[in-house]
Amino acid sequence: MRTLTIFIIGYSEPLQSSIDYESKKYDDILQFDMQDIYDNLVFKTVFSIAWLCDINIQAKFIHFVDDDRMINPQNLLDLAIKSIPLFEMKMVGFKVTSAKPYRNSSSKWYISVNEYEFDFWPPYLIGGTAVTNMMVIKTLKEAIPYSKVIRIEDAYIGILANMLNINLEHNEGFLPVFVPGSKLIDKISSPDYKSYGIMSREWKVINAHFEYQYRE
Repeated sequence: MRTLTIFIIGYSEPLQSSIDYESKKYDDILQFDMQDIYDNLVFKTVFSIAWLCDINIQAKFIHFVDDDRMINPQNLLDLAIKSIPLFEMKMVGFKVTSAKPYRNSSSKWYISVNEYEFDFWPPYLIGGTAVTNMMVIKTLKEAIPYSKVIRIEDAYIGILANMLNINLEHNEGFLPVFVPGSKLIDKISSPDYKSYGIMSREWKVINAHFEYQYRE
């Protein structure tokens, strides 16, 4: 199956010349005119959803993933093919239920009662990784202009999913904690790969496993 990888980033003046070079050489960057900070993450997601619809991309599956996550691409593809029909309102990832908003103003994830008044978030998929289809993406795009954007990106998508009756399906393969590549052989993704060196080393472990399988 053919894949397209796009890096979604904000504006960074110190790095802009390097970003422009990468974009011109590989045509793989989608940049928006905001600082690339946590508080703007939700706008990156909203921007990406609109872009996917505007370019009329002919993709069967869409996978959103943070840059510190290691992915087992074969297992991800197998899951998408088996679990996400093209015309079903479904997203798959690590599902969180009964989570409470952070009310401590010193927290990175703080949300005030004025921003979100309820005691619990609707179920949501952790924002580091989720896979869906274009039917869901188009439905989200139509709803976003009529919704109040919440700074907590994964909870905001959960609110939209709850409003739109999008099925959020939990899958244990989307891990919420770090594991090395050897533990990802039968999983889909793991967070907290903090450096290129770690990611490169553990990718070789995963890749070697599949190369061995193909030789058999």
